[in-house]
Amino acid sequence: MKCAICNSTNIDIIFSMDHAPIAGNFLEDIKDDVLKPLRILYCKDCGLAQVLKEDRIPKHELFDNYFYNTHATKTLKDHFYAEAESLHNELASSSSILEIGGNSCPLGERLMELGNHLVINVDPSNVALDSVPKGVTLVNNYFDNEVATKIKNDFGLMDVIFSANNFAHMEDLESVIDGIDTLLSPDGKLIIEVQDFHYLLDEMCFPFFYHEHLFYYTIESLTALMDKHGLYLDSYEYISIHGTSLHAIFSRTKPATPLYFFPPALTEYKIKVFKKKLVNLKTDIKQTLHNIKEKNETIVAYGASGQAKIYLSTMGITEDEIPFIIDDSPLRQNKLTPGTHIPILDNDFLRGYNPDHILVLAYNFIDEIVYKNSWFLGKWLKPLPRLSIRERSS
Repeated sequence: MKCAICNSTNIDIIFSMDHAPIAGNFLEDIKDDVLKPLRILYCKDCGLAQVLKEDRIPKHELFDNYFYNTHATKTLKDHFYAEAESLHNELASSSSILEIGGNSCPLGERLMELGNHLVINVDPSNVALDSVPKGVTLVNNYFDNEVATKIKNDFGLMDVIFSANNFAHMEDLESVIDGIDTLLSPDGKLIIEVQDFHYLLDEMCFPFFYHEHLFYYTIESLTALMDKHGLYLDSYEYISIHGTSLHAIFSRTKPATPLYFFPPALTEYKIKVFKKKLVNLKTDIKQTLHNIKEKNETIVAYGASGQAKIYLSTMGITEDEIPFIIDDSPLRQNKLTPGTHIPILDNDFLRGYNPDHILVLAYNFIDEIVYKNSWFLGKWLKPLPRLSIRERSS
């Protein structure tokens, strides 16, 4: 086993599943279930965490029929609207902005409302078609240097290239970054949002370890990767999206004074702590579910995301313990979760069933979910970083 980026064999296995569900899949029938090995490695030389190359799944199997829609979550939509407003205020009224993997593209939608911008969404998924009626130019393809060259020839250089939670998905990072170099104007900005790997470790976010996410970054590993391609860190901050994410801005200007970063030993320490805590989590949730059943109380889960499937499979939760999952996206409703085969139903069913407990698998959006379901009088369970039970707020 070796690192996919620097070829080092100085690696550590962080997380491993012999039979992991494919996070983006939903089942019409149990016979269609497909489970694959999943091993997450940490490279001690370049600092990049990643899915073992042998465990990767071809990208067309993951993204050609995709069930994730950014507009389905108010928190994400509001975040991208705010990002669009910030960009519009900084740019000329007719700037060129390209988003890599924009999905339904709320960023582009808001930018088009604000100014006479050229907004290009490069995204291969079926969901990306939703961005076309909003005035966004769609390139329904995977972003790489070949695609970037064609866009440059057709539309010219870009003032801003934006990528939110997509650098985790990039199979050929070198070609992607070469494509950015091809398209970015001399004074342009590259804005990258990615989940912070330290946060994932600290908050026990193992459900974010799945096939679709090939790479996991710290600000150190992301900066080192960009430096090799002549793109330098201007600034960064931590933002409260997908738990905690990095929001980093790169340009072609090399800083006079390098920014301070954490030493690699800190990441290695966090990995050791993560592994120890993971052992205890399964015991806690299984005991809680057993106690609920013993009391003849009822429970459902909320949120059928990719993370939910990894959580359920890792914890060994069955349909006998949690009979239903509620999800707000029509694309997921009336289907089954891979691996655990739990039915996914809509919010109307939740109101009729009215369980005693709701386990919020979409825990990063727990505030939004609780607010939306203020009628619910039972207990809310948050699974991570440790299982916690909170009564309904008065």
